[in-house]
Amino acid sequence: MLSLMLELRGGGAGGGAGGEAYGALLPCVVAPALWERPANVRPLVRLLCAFVAHRTQLVLDSGRLNAILGVFQKLIASKTNDHEGFYLMQTMLYKFGNMFGMYVERVLVPDLQRVGGALERRAAAAGCVRLLAHCPRMLSGDLAPLWPRLLQALISLFELPTDESTLPDDHFIEVDDTPGYQAQYAQLVCAKGAAGDPLAGIEDPVAFLATSLGSLASRAPGVLPQRLAALDEPHRQALQHYLNTYSVQIC
Repeated sequence: MLSLMLELRGGGAGGGAGGEAYGALLPCVVAPALWERPANVRPLVRLLCAFVAHRTQLVLDSGRLNAILGVFQKLIASKTNDHEGFYLMQTMLYKFGNMFGMYVERVLVPDLQRVGGALERRAAAAGCVRLLAHCPRMLSGDLAPLWPRLLQALISLFELPTDESTLPDDHFIEVDDTPGYQAQYAQLVCAKGAAGDPLAGIEDPVAFLATSLGSLASRAPGVLPQRLAALDEPHRQALQHYLNTYSVQIC
C-alpha cells in the first residue's frame, strides 16, 4: 500500500508533511533486519523502487544511496531474489544518470567472470560487445577510461572458466516463511517448456566481438590502437587470435 501511495502521488509531494513522512520511512526500509525474511523482499523492493523513481532527490539528500546499493548486493547473492536485485538496479540506472558508470566499474567489470550458464554468458558477452562498439559514452564520453577494462573482462569471460568463488557478503540465508509442510514443485522431465533464444542471431560471441571491432575501426579510424595498447599482454594476444581467426583487420 505504501508503494502504491508513493507511486500515485508521484514527485509532487517533495516537501511539506507528506514529503517528511515518506522521508522518515527510508532509513527503516533499508534496515538489514527487514530483508532477512523472504516474504518481505518483493514488497520492499517495490517500495525502494518507488522511492528511487518518485523521490529521487530525497534519496540523494538522505545519503541512503550506498545503503540501497548494499541491498542490491545482498539480493543478487540470493538465487531466489537476484531478479529483484536487478529490477532495483534497473530503476536506479534510469533515474541516476551517473549510476551506469558506477555499475560498469563496480559490478559489470569485476563480476562478469561470475556469470554462469551458456545462454547467460552469451547474453553478457553480447551486451558487453554492444557497449564496446556502439555506446558513444564508452567510445568518447565519460566512460571511455573503462573501455579497456571492460574489454579485458570480456576476454577473460571467453578464456577462463566461471568464477564460482564466494564473496564475504554471499551469505543471504533462505528461510521458509512458514515452517512445516509446504507444497513443492516437481518438473516433469519430458514436459519442459520450450526455451526461447533471445540471441539467435549471435551464435558465436567471439566472432561477434571481432566483427564489431572491425566495424568500429572502419567507422572511427585511429581510435582502437590507443585503446588496445592499454590491454595486458595476455589479453592483447587473445584478442589478436580472435581477429586472425575471423580475418578482421583493425589497424
